[in-house]
Amino acid sequence: MKQGTATRWLNSIWAADLPHQSKYLACYLRKFMNNQSASAWPSYKRIIDETGLSRMTVSRYIKILETEGWIIRQKGRQGKNTKYIAKIPKSAGGKVVSESDYIVSERDYLVSEGYSGS
Repeated sequence: MKQGTATRWLNSIWAADLPHQSKYLACYLRKFMNNQSASAWPSYKRIIDETGLSRMTVSRYIKILETEGWIIRQKGRQGKNTKYIAKIPKSAGGKVVSESDYIVSERDYLVSEGYSGS
Protein backbone atom coordinates (compact mmCIF):
# COMPACT_ATOMS: atom_id res chain seq x y z
CA MET A 1 0.00 0.00 0.00
CA LYS A 2 1.36 3.39 -0.87
CA GLN A 3 0.41 6.73 0.57
CA GLY A 4 -0.75 9.04 -2.19
CA THR A 5 0.54 12.53 -2.68
CA ALA A 6 -2.71 14.27 -1.74
CA THR A 7 -2.97 12.09 1.36
CA ARG A 8 0.60 12.95 2.38
CA TRP A 9 -0.16 16.63 1.85
CA LEU A 10 -3.28 16.46 4.00
CA ASN A 11 -1.46 14.53 6.75
CA SER A 12 1.19 17.27 6.73
CA ILE A 13 -1.56 19.92 6.97
CA TRP A 14 -2.92 18.27 10.14
CA ALA A 15 0.54 18.40 11.72
CA ALA A 16 1.05 22.05 10.78
CA ASP A 17 0.45 25.09 12.94
CA LEU A 18 -2.44 26.49 10.88
CA PRO A 19 -5.80 27.96 11.88
CA HIS A 20 -8.54 25.34 12.02
CA GLN A 21 -10.45 27.08 9.21
CA SER A 22 -7.44 26.68 6.91
CA LYS A 23 -7.24 22.99 7.81
CA TYR A 24 -10.96 22.62 7.11
CA LEU A 25 -10.55 24.22 3.68
CA ALA A 26 -7.54 22.01 2.96
CA CYS A 27 -9.71 18.97 3.73
CA TYR A 28 -12.37 20.33 1.43
CA LEU A 29 -9.86 20.87 -1.40
CA ARG A 30 -8.44 17.38 -0.83
CA LYS A 31 -11.83 15.89 -1.64
CA PHE A 32 -11.30 16.99 -5.27
CA MET A 33 -7.69 15.86 -5.60
CA ASN A 34 -6.56 12.57 -7.02
CA ASN A 35 -3.31 11.16 -5.75
CA GLN A 36 -1.47 11.65 -9.03
CA SER A 37 -2.06 15.34 -9.65
CA ALA A 38 -2.67 16.69 -6.12
CA SER A 39 -4.61 19.58 -7.61
CA ALA A 40 -8.21 20.73 -7.46
CA TRP A 41 -10.30 23.45 -9.05
CA PRO A 42 -13.67 23.89 -7.32
CA SER A 43 -15.27 27.29 -7.86
CA TYR A 44 -15.50 29.79 -5.00
CA LYS A 45 -19.29 29.48 -5.21
CA ARG A 46 -19.07 25.73 -4.75
CA ILE A 47 -16.62 26.05 -1.84
CA ILE A 48 -18.93 28.56 -0.14
CA ASP A 49 -22.11 26.54 -0.80
CA GLU A 50 -20.67 23.21 0.34
CA THR A 51 -18.66 24.39 3.37
CA GLY A 52 -21.19 26.90 4.68
CA LEU A 53 -18.42 29.49 5.11
CA SER A 54 -18.76 33.09 3.99
CA ARG A 55 -16.87 34.38 0.95
CA MET A 56 -14.71 36.54 3.24
CA THR A 57 -13.82 33.54 5.44
CA VAL A 58 -12.97 31.34 2.46
CA SER A 59 -10.84 34.10 0.96
CA ARG A 60 -9.00 34.79 4.24
CA TYR A 61 -8.12 31.17 5.02
CA ILE A 62 -7.29 30.11 1.45
CA LYS A 63 -4.92 33.10 1.43
CA ILE A 64 -3.27 31.74 4.61
CA LEU A 65 -2.76 28.34 2.93
CA GLU A 66 -1.18 30.13 -0.01
CA THR A 67 0.94 32.54 2.06
CA GLU A 68 2.20 29.74 4.32
CA GLY A 69 3.20 27.73 1.23
CA TRP A 70 0.61 24.92 1.41
CA ILE A 71 -1.02 25.65 -1.94
CA ILE A 72 -0.13 27.28 -5.20
CA ARG A 73 -3.09 29.16 -6.59
CA GLN A 74 -3.37 29.55 -10.35
CA LYS A 75 -6.17 32.00 -11.04
CA GLY A 76 -8.48 30.94 -13.84
CA ARG A 77 -9.21 33.20 -16.75
CA GLN A 78 -12.70 34.47 -17.33
CA GLY A 79 -15.12 31.55 -17.06
CA LYS A 80 -12.50 29.18 -15.62
CA ASN A 81 -12.06 28.15 -11.99
CA THR A 82 -8.94 28.78 -9.97
CA LYS A 83 -6.65 25.75 -9.72
CA TYR A 84 -5.24 24.84 -6.29
CA ILE A 85 -2.05 22.76 -6.30
CA ALA A 86 -0.95 20.99 -3.12
CA LYS A 87 2.52 21.91 -1.92
CA ILE A 88 4.43 21.08 1.24
CA PRO A 89 6.38 24.20 2.23
CA LYS A 90 10.10 24.22 2.99
CA SER A 91 9.30 24.88 6.64
CA ALA A 92 7.67 21.43 6.65
CA GLY A 93 10.51 19.92 4.59
CA GLY A 94 8.67 19.96 1.30
CA LYS A 95 8.17 20.89 -2.28
CA VAL A 96 5.33 20.54 -4.74
CA VAL A 97 4.15 17.00 -4.12
CA SER A 98 4.41 14.38 -6.81
CA GLU A 99 3.63 10.70 -6.64
CA SER A 100 7.28 9.68 -7.02
CA ASP A 101 8.17 11.71 -3.91
CA TYR A 102 6.04 9.71 -1.53
CA ILE A 103 5.80 6.10 -2.61
CA VAL A 104 5.70 3.92 0.49
CA SER A 105 5.91 0.15 0.27
CA GLU A 106 3.20 -1.91 1.96
CA ARG A 107 5.81 -3.34 4.35
CA ASP A 108 7.08 0.14 5.32
CA TYR A 109 3.52 1.31 5.83
CA LEU A 110 2.66 -1.64 8.07
CA VAL A 111 5.85 -1.20 10.11
CA SER A 112 5.14 2.53 10.54
CA GLU A 113 1.65 1.62 11.75
CA GLY A 114 3.12 -0.75 14.37
CA TYR A 115 2.26 -4.06 12.68
CA SER A 116 4.99 -6.59 13.38
CA GLY A 117 3.63 -9.49 11.40
CA SER A 118 3.02 -11.63 14.49
